[in-house]
This record gives sequence, structure tokens and C-alpha cells, in this order.
Amino acid sequence: MFYHRFLFASALVSAVLSAFSQQVWAAETNFVDMSRAYKTAFVCFLGDGDCERKLDFGFLDEEPEPVPPSEPVDPGQECVDEGYTNAPCIAGYVPDEYCPYDSSYYTCDKEPCAGYDYTYAEATAQGYVPDGSCQDGSTKKYKRIENPCVGYSVCACGGEPSAARCYTGATLKFSQCKPC
Repeated sequence: MFYHRFLFASALVSAVLSAFSQQVWAAETNFVDMSRAYKTAFVCFLGDGDCERKLDFGFLDEEPEPVPPSEPVDPGQECVDEGYTNAPCIAGYVPDEYCPYDSSYYTCDKEPCAGYDYTYAEATAQGYVPDGSCQDGSTKKYKRIENPCVGYSVCACGGEPSAARCYTGATLKFSQCKPC
């Protein structure tokens, strides 16, 4: 009789555990957000010696408290590790993005107005014409080229007195040459 009760109890426990594990499995698979799921069981074997530390029924995705670094962090090294520099930029490049840990470190980017080296007065000086402009902050910079003076010629004996004059760089040209 004792044996029959033991078998009945064993079968009952097995059925309950089977039903419980099916319910837990179904519950776990129905969660949309597993970060809101609770741990439902904990097993610690006697003699493990670490049961108190492992006994935690909090959320599954909780992260442990961060451990402070054992040595101080060097902001300059952090900047270097992330690709910033404090060396001067090469020609045609300017400091662009500054390191959030130390503003003396930066990345270099192509200067937006490289080659635009003249003011408007310099770009339109005698013998030159502007060849594009670039806004650099509040200053407008220009490129320049020699004035092509289309329709004008260099005259060996000079130009007619009534001829129009035009400079290509430092070279004087005339609209009509004087015969030699």
C-alpha cells in the first residue's frame, strides 16, 4: 500500500511539474518583451557555497552595477583611441570636429575654401578677374585668373591712340595696334 501511494504521489508530482513547465514555456514564448519577464525558479545545490549571491528573482535583463575603473582614464589617450589628434593639420586641411573629452584634440577635414586666397579687391585688381567665390564664416574669399582680354592684342609698336586698353596680368593689350 505504501508503495502504491508512493507511485501515485510520484506520478502526481511528475504531472504537476510537466504541466508547470509547459505553462512556463508557453508564458515565456508569449512575451513580446523578454526584459519584462520574471525569473520563475532558482536551483542551488547544497555545498555550492554561493547560493546567497545567486539567489535573485529580479528582471532577466538587469545589468550589474558598473565597476569604477581601477586606474584613472587619460582624456588625451581616450581622444587618440577614438581617432582625434592634436598635431597640426596638413596644408589644405583645418580642424573640424573636436574631441568631447579634451577640446585640444580634433579631426582634420579639407578646408572648404582652399584655393580661394583673395579678397574681392585683389581678385579684381588690374589684369585679373574673379574665378569663383567661397563663403568662409563672415568673409567671402575669391579665386582669380588673369583677364583673358578677348579681342585685344599685344602690339609691338603700341596701340592706336583711340584704342581700348586691357591688361592680362601685367601685360598691356590693345583693341587696335598702331602700324610700325
